[in-house]
Amino acid sequence: MKNNQIITKLNGISCVFMGTFFVFMPKATSNFFSLLSPAPQVMILTTGIALNLFGLLLTWLGNQDSPNTKWFLIFALGNFLWVMSLISTIVLPYWVTSSNGITAAGMMALLMAWFGWQQLQLYQKLKTT
Repeated sequence: MKNNQIITKLNGISCVFMGTFFVFMPKATSNFFSLLSPAPQVMILTTGIALNLFGLLLTWLGNQDSPNTKWFLIFALGNFLWVMSLISTIVLPYWVTSSNGITAAGMMALLMAWFGWQQLQLYQKLKTT
């Protein structure tokens, strides 16, 4: 299996994993991140649906033998947007205020930044070949 397929599938699996919690346990997820000012459940649910769709698209892309290289750029940008969203929710004192929530959101941001960086590298590599 090619490196781009492995990275893309791992990214997709992690998105679906996180999205599952957001969709099936929106209140518990919101409370995990902050008991003082939890995010609205509809926002958690909507984010979970988006994460699941993003993850399914990534998994589909990871199963392609020769995908269009622009997909790697699109998903890298999506990952970086997710990272910026996570960082802003950590910095702003609203939806991520518990120590466990800050730790989990920070680790998610690091993971998504790594996936985004890997996909950006794959895009650069495949674009030049």
